[in-house]
Amino acid sequence: MEKQNDKVNVGNSTPVSFPRWREVLKSEYSDPEAIRKLEQDIFAYLKFLKAAHFRASVESVLDYLSELEKEGKGTSSVRQSLRWFFF
Repeated sequence: MEKQNDKVNVGNSTPVSFPRWREVLKSEYSDPEAIRKLEQDIFAYLKFLKAAHFRASVESVLDYLSELEKEGKGTSSVRQSLRWFFF
């Protein structure tokens, strides 16, 4: 987490907890391919959190997306998946 002044909101580091996200995801979506893509994106983010010893927060999402961009990976679908996870 490099630049504090790049953060969007003051409360960006407030941890988020959503332990039943897979259950909710499957109740909201019926398309197996959509579920698979959302799960894939969310699991990749959770893996990033574990490796970096971060908690789920807006700040960590911004760091994660920044890392993906540095690696030349697209972030559009990941943003949508993580937006679902956080809202």
